[in-house]
Amino acid sequence: MKPIQIQVTSDICCPWCWVGKRRLEQAIKTISTEYPKIDIRVDYNAFMLDPHQKEKVDRSLYFLKKFGVRDLSDTPMSKRLVSTGKELGIDFNFKKMEYVIPSVYAHALIKATKESLGSDAQQKVADLLELLFKAYFSEGKDIMDFKVLEGISTEAGVSLELKEGSLEKTLLEYVDAVRREDKQAKYSSISGVPHYVINEKVHLSGGQPAEVFEEHIRHVIQQQL
Repeated sequence: MKPIQIQVTSDICCPWCWVGKRRLEQAIKTISTEYPKIDIRVDYNAFMLDPHQKEKVDRSLYFLKKFGVRDLSDTPMSKRLVSTGKELGIDFNFKKMEYVIPSVYAHALIKATKESLGSDAQQKVADLLELLFKAYFSEGKDIMDFKVLEGISTEAGVSLELKEGSLEKTLLEYVDAVRREDKQAKYSSISGVPHYVINEKVHLSGGQPAEVFEEHIRHVIQQQL
């Protein structure tokens, strides 16, 4: 049987994308127990919630301009997000997040890893994403800082061939590709993330429960049996 292909479009600056990642992984674990011979391949694609943002911006000022308030941490949506995160072992620590930070270089790190490792990149990309989400949402780190990205890459066990020995120069070469991928997603009518496509047939959006992923993956598998 051919592998099940899942295309995920997401942004590291999107908290529900972290939730969706964890829930999808839960679903794949369940399905892999039921169908141990089925190979499920997950490919993550770049999306930027604010592709025009060039520099980090004070979080309270960003929210004031966009939503009319300086702090969203006490809103029902944020409380629901924090509660959902706890259920999944995610620590959303918004108090540590002083800035809203563009994700383009973080996406570039993912893209460089995919190109470097090819078909063997899936687990390393998953590990990188987990560490990037944690750095941004739990630890309040600057994911535009190349030293931060270098540390994350090292922790994930990713070793890239660096241009002139510099991660910065290496990742800058991938920025245009990231922006093209982001534009392509939007041209494909993806207006929000996370977004999932299973075997080019089933489209799902948002932080779906694991059971929803399981249902659709099972259906696709049954169609192929």
